Amino acid sequence: MSFDAKHDTPAVLRSYGAAYTERYTDEKFDHWELASGSEEEIRAITKFFGLQYSESADQINHSLVTAVITPGGEVYRIHASNDWKPAEVVSELRELVH
Repeated sequence: MSFDAKHDTPAVLRSYGAAYTERYTDEKFDHWELASGSEEEIRAITKFFGLQYSESADQINHSLVTAVITPGGEVYRIHASNDWKPAEVVSELRELVH
């Protein structure tokens, strides 16, 4: 998710994501999504997830939050830092599918 509503338009995000797969015009984003919104929407979602961010001269600084979301779009767990291990999140995902 981008915090830079002024710069990160859908076209900019699409180009950024497609650069990772090198399928610039063919990328369908079947496995991941990129998102941004208005400044008001960004403030609301960062508040919901307990994420903090601030703008300085030419960059945006932010805390780290990882959310595990159910297939139905509900928040299953929020990791409020980056101290989680991949195996832990895989275990959470397995719980979700059973």
